[in-house]
Amino acid sequence: MENQQVQCDACHEPFTIQLKERKHPGNIIEAYIQCPHCKEEYISYVTDQFARREQDEVRKLHEKYIKRKGKLFVHMEKLKADILSKREASE
Repeated sequence: MENQQVQCDACHEPFTIQLKERKHPGNIIEAYIQCPHCKEEYISYVTDQFARREQDEVRKLHEKYIKRKGKLFVHMEKLKADILSKREASE
């Protein structure tokens, strides 16, 4: 999202997104952008410790999924090559 331009819904002026964070009691973090012209704020997301822990777990699971998917693809390609090789040998 680097250098992404958006238009403020309130004043209609364009500005570059600069994500800011605000900490709240209870270890809650609010991420938002703010129009530099009229100061209108737009909340991007809000997380607490539980949400951040779950996001981390999902990220780890996704990485495992990508690795396993790659291994599966290699295995299936090997099976395909073996079948084609056997088919060619029998012809």
